[in-house]
Amino acid sequence: MEPEPGEPVMGAADSRELTELMRHVVTEVPFYRDRTLVPGYMVGGKTGTAQIWDPKAKGGKGGWKPNIFNFSFVGFIGRENPRLVIAIRISEGRPTVNRPGEIVLPVMSFELFRRIGTDAMRMLDLPPVETYQPATASR
Repeated sequence: MEPEPGEPVMGAADSRELTELMRHVVTEVPFYRDRTLVPGYMVGGKTGTAQIWDPKAKGGKGGWKPNIFNFSFVGFIGRENPRLVIAIRISEGRPTVNRPGEIVLPVMSFELFRRIGTDAMRMLDLPPVETYQPATASR
């Protein structure tokens, strides 16, 4: 069942630009590309990492929880156009810090997105487009 059309939340040009920016995120960086793209589908998304405030820390003065973060990935997947939006949140993850700017969890939010997106496409009976090749930058 298709939802009733509503008021557009943004113009077509902005929508195309946002789609391309989100595709860029998961195609340009091998770390994300190798764990996020689903062969035969258009995929885009954005990761997020957030510190967690603890109002009880420091005797009630508050402070950031050390080495604990909320991780997120919001993305879309479809055959040749976005079909589904999927949001993943990992609460209070305790990552391994390999070096500044590189933190890893046993399962990353964008890897969960890939698993859920792959299963969702199968459940919706939307097989991959064999000729679809995600755009990647030439280097």
